[in-house]
Amino acid sequence: MRWSGGIMNREELEKLLETIPEEGFDCKNRYYKRIPLGRAQDITGIEYTYLVPLFKVNYNNSILTHWLCKCKCGNLVIAKTKDLNSKFTKSCGCYHIEETK
Repeated sequence: MRWSGGIMNREELEKLLETIPEEGFDCKNRYYKRIPLGRAQDITGIEYTYLVPLFKVNYNNSILTHWLCKCKCGNLVIAKTKDLNSKFTKSCGCYHIEETK
């Protein structure tokens, strides 16, 4: 998978989605379940620093929109749309480790 910024190739995204279960646990052991997109903006495949949103998930019965994202290092992490857009959430935690080296 390329991490060059911008939008992922649709074929690469589809191959990646085939390997991700529709429900399970992310790298921080938080349970997620895939839900329909509804009225939320589709940000699937757009790269945000180290994260690529894969699909919208139900997390903690929140009214905010959460996404299951794949990190550059390979971990899965749940992030809010507003945190991705504001760059508050940049990675699963590996970005901070790299920046502090």
